[in-house]
Amino acid sequence: MKDGSDAYSEMLDIFGAEGARKAQTGALQLYVGTVLGLDPLEIEVNETTQSAADGNLWINPQLTASAQISTPATLGGISGTLTLDGERQTITEGSLAGTLSMELPSQALAVGDLVILLTRDQQSFFVLCKEVKL
Repeated sequence: MKDGSDAYSEMLDIFGAEGARKAQTGALQLYVGTVLGLDPLEIEVNETTQSAADGNLWINPQLTASAQISTPATLGGISGTLTLDGERQTITEGSLAGTLSMELPSQALAVGDLVILLTRDQQSFFVLCKEVKL
């Protein structure tokens, strides 16, 4: 026992030091990384370059490409006139059918993007999301 301390304080110091050591190894940690390359995906994190080619990166699939929704559609309850390519057409209810397509904004990563990564051992990293400045 150190001079001027009691046994309980000394035990708390030991537990605190051991808890901090264990938290360094095995606890989940979040890091901010920067995308360096896309094919293969490379990210600079904690002053190291992590590469998908090495098998250390896992990524949220929403960050890999843009999305497009396409579905067959029949528009009912619409009547009137429509001008397409300068040609005027009359539309009656239920006569307009086709495919409705919509391109959603891309969430795909680009070089220079900031990303949030999760790791337990600083060997494998999970890319959770892309960060944007407001």
